[in-house]
Amino acid sequence: MRKKAIALFACVTGAALAAPSLDNAAVALVSRCKGKTYLSIITRDQLKNMPGWDHEREENPPLSPMKAKASAQKILETLVAPKDIKTKWRFSSTTLAFVPEPEPETGRWYYIVNWSGPVAHYLRREDGKRVKNMTGGHRFKEIHDEFRLIVLMDGTCVKPEEEAPNQSMEPDKQ
Repeated sequence: MRKKAIALFACVTGAALAAPSLDNAAVALVSRCKGKTYLSIITRDQLKNMPGWDHEREENPPLSPMKAKASAQKILETLVAPKDIKTKWRFSSTTLAFVPEPEPETGRWYYIVNWSGPVAHYLRREDGKRVKNMTGGHRFKEIHDEFRLIVLMDGTCVKPEEEAPNQSMEPDKQ
């Protein structure tokens, strides 16, 4: 039952869970950069040790979005050349996310900080021509590198780990 709930959470939040090695994962997010796949994981043990936030009683979370962004940028600078961050990468968003663990009523909050990188490639039709954007304009559909970084409420940014090429990205089917 617990694995089904995690798989459902993964689908709703855009997270992806890989097979057996992620049994202790409560949340797993996928990022892609230069043809490589990275996983950012929050374990159940980390969740238990995270500060809580009662969003119905407390106006602000324990960590501000600005501090979450700064923490994520420090980690991004270890993954991408700092000069490229200023010229090729752009900050996209900071989102508050909730995971209903350790208990559904008292779960934990964390931030997802998104960064978009340079164009990795363009979508192409079977004939090799680029696919135009949805409005039919002259801009082409671009696929960007991206990092989706997890920042915990104590200010810790979870450093993404490069995924092994043969590791499955499918939810556990048990």
